[in-house]
Amino acid sequence: MSRRSHIKTESARTFQTLDPCTLGRPTHLLGRFSATAQERLAHFFDTRLNPRYGTSFEVGPVTFATRGGALPFAELPGGTAATAGIAAALERPVLLRILECRYGRHGVDSAQEDGRPVKPHAATASERRIAAQLGAELRELLAECIGRDERQVAASPGAPPAHRTQTDLSFACRIGDFTQGELGRLHFTLDAQWQARVFARLSSARSRAKREPGADLQARLPLTLAVRLMETGMPLDALLKLRAGAVIPVQLGTRAQVLAGATPLFTAQVAEDNGRLCLTAFEDME
Repeated sequence: MSRRSHIKTESARTFQTLDPCTLGRPTHLLGRFSATAQERLAHFFDTRLNPRYGTSFEVGPVTFATRGGALPFAELPGGTAATAGIAAALERPVLLRILECRYGRHGVDSAQEDGRPVKPHAATASERRIAAQLGAELRELLAECIGRDERQVAASPGAPPAHRTQTDLSFACRIGDFTQGELGRLHFTLDAQWQARVFARLSSARSRAKREPGADLQARLPLTLAVRLMETGMPLDALLKLRAGAVIPVQLGTRAQVLAGATPLFTAQVAEDNGRLCLTAFEDME
């Protein structure tokens, strides 16, 4: 009677669910793209967003998932025909933090639009304007990370893509504030065309790394070699009698030892080339 192994429920929750729509694609390489996206997002927040609004946002690790359905929260407006198919969503506390830093706390709760009082929970004109600007910039940033295909342009600027597949590829990260801690999440969803570009880029990068001779570890690992040209011995009392200007007669051998740290690797012949000492005729040391 065969024995069956059972997986505990708490352990099963940590497994990445396989999506049939991504089978045959290099999903195991998406971590590389996530790292690139996090680096670009962190640079955007540090150099453009924080100085512009006086915020102190920090970007957490970017994670990916495959799922269907709508975005988990309200989608940011904005975008162009070149970025259609990329959906971006940012949780509202991040936008409210921008308003607070830019206009003060009074601008968050009691901002006025066209001279009329606005409800505390209603989005003001300033919030909508900032959301649209961020939506356009964040879509543009992710499109630059993926790479563009100028032959393929969507029809209407800012409109939801009509060709969205049942399962979309999504990337998300948490946005924190230096003074207030975690504020919310930033979420991207890619349609079928943008997914294909991501996987095509990952596949080509993997193929290029296999072809390039300098891409392997041996070609990228730096190693410092030391050369021992000669050695001599003397009694201890003669060593203690050495003074400045003393002369020690030595004889340079025809072969030298080549070491990596304290480990001898080769012996080599000492030669002269245009007044410079050179090593040649390397032989492995047994």
